[in-house]
Amino acid sequence: MLKKTMVDTNKNRLEQAVVDGLGPKLRSLRRDRGLSLQQVADATGISSSFLSLVENGKNDLTVARLIRLVAHYGVAVSDLLPEEKDEPAEILRGEHQRHIPSRSENMDLYLLTSEGNRAMTPVLATYEVGGGMNEFISYDSEQWDYVLDGSIELIFEDAEPIVLHQGDSAYYPAKRPHKYRNAGDRVARALHVRSPGN
Repeated sequence: MLKKTMVDTNKNRLEQAVVDGLGPKLRSLRRDRGLSLQQVADATGISSSFLSLVENGKNDLTVARLIRLVAHYGVAVSDLLPEEKDEPAEILRGEHQRHIPSRSENMDLYLLTSEGNRAMTPVLATYEVGGGMNEFISYDSEQWDYVLDGSIELIFEDAEPIVLHQGDSAYYPAKRPHKYRNAGDRVARALHVRSPGN
């Protein structure tokens, strides 16, 4: 009975979209560009069956895959999130931070400003115990990381992980494939800033 309950719970988590309305927005972007699921799959390396589930709000989407999709469509991550019109862009109240949960990776991202024509893009990331990115990410910009709480591993492709503890920071070219993972036994939080922000 316990096993069945765990399976049902995992199934419910997988069937929840990363962000409400994300799937339909991705589908609209694809259709507006006259692309088939297979064409997007060939370009991004994400299977067409998985893309279909995401577009229909029936599966989670990792951070790396989300970044690959927005790069392919030529949009910003913030273009896919519900708009906040209550405050000017220069001031973002805590309750208006836009949230990107990645349930399959046990992590959450919070956009600390609007993306677009900006000099930098700051993101607050929370990593649950054992949580972190499943895939490497890279983009043509500079990257700065600062650990607020706990410890995280900064993992570069073909290199030993670098453990960053509370108060530690790292600065490097973001085009070098990298990912992050919680390295401790409690929740970790880190500030990630990349520049330029477009």
